[in-house]
Order: sequence, then C-alpha cells, then structure tokens
Amino acid sequence: MSVAGAPESASPETVAGRSCDGCTLCCKLMAVREINKPRAVWCTHCDKKSGCTIYDTRPFGCRVFYCGWMTAADLGPHWKPLTARMVLSHHTAHNWLVVHVDPGRPDAWRAEPYYSDLKAWSRHMTPKGGRVMVWQGDRVFAVLPDGDVNMGTMRDDEDATDMGRRRGTDAGPLEAAKGISS
Repeated sequence: MSVAGAPESASPETVAGRSCDGCTLCCKLMAVREINKPRAVWCTHCDKKSGCTIYDTRPFGCRVFYCGWMTAADLGPHWKPLTARMVLSHHTAHNWLVVHVDPGRPDAWRAEPYYSDLKAWSRHMTPKGGRVMVWQGDRVFAVLPDGDVNMGTMRDDEDATDMGRRRGTDAGPLEAAKGISS
C-alpha cells in the first residue's frame, strides 16, 4: 500500500455523479511512499486549483486511491473532503475506517455531524473486529463506542498495529493503548 488506504489492486468503483471537482485534500493529508511524501503536507506535485502536475506519471498508490466520499454512496454531502476537512479511507486488511484530518482543522472530527457519524460507525464496526481510527497530525485516536483512546504519536512509516510492537508486546492497537488517556 503506497497511499494510506489505497487498495493493493484495481481501483474501486466511484459513486455515479461524484468527482474530485477541485478537491485535492488527499494530496495534502495522505502519505505517498513512492515519492517520499509525508502525511499532512502538500505534495510538491499538487496544484491546489487544478490537481496533479504529474498526473500521467503519478505513483501507483495515487492512481488507485479514491477517498471514502467517492466510493461510498451512503455518505452525505457533508463528508466531501473540501467540506469536512477530512479524508476517509477504508483499510480492508484491518477492517479499519481511517479518518485523515486536515491539520488546519484538527478538531473537525469532533464537530457535528461528523462525530455522531464516527461513533455510529464504531458501534457497527467494533463488534465485527473493525475500528474507526483518526489521524490528527501525528497523533492517532481510536474512536470506540464508549469513548476515544489517544493512541499516541506515530511516524509516517507506522500504522496503529505498530503501537503494540513499540511497547514491547504483540497486542493489537486497542490493547496496546490501554493506560493512555484521551
């Protein structure tokens, strides 16, 4: 996976009638390993008004990535990244919904109607082993049905499964987060 959340194979289908339509927020919030682009900074190849300046030769991860708003028909218009100031991606390998938050609006995920949506998704996903994870700058939060857990600071080369390994255990991300206050 090159862009956090990008599938390993073919692109998912997009929702009819939706387009990026001037939105380039994924070019800021997502890490792109092929070009050593860190998370939460603008890609040097992004023109904020017109999009990717290397579109024809862009990295594979960028070619196959579509945000959750583009692929999930049940998401309302408030989840369009330019409106929400967040990019949603689904990590199928972990069954995680990952919310990448614009550093310019770090608490956007806690505002309504977003927070209620995240809590509802957490109530649905948690019993099935899924997670709602929020990347707020270099901090990660697990949104749980009964509270939120501050997972701590993570580097661009890590994901939440690395949290347990850094603490000397093979525990999963939520088990590794025990004892960390939100």
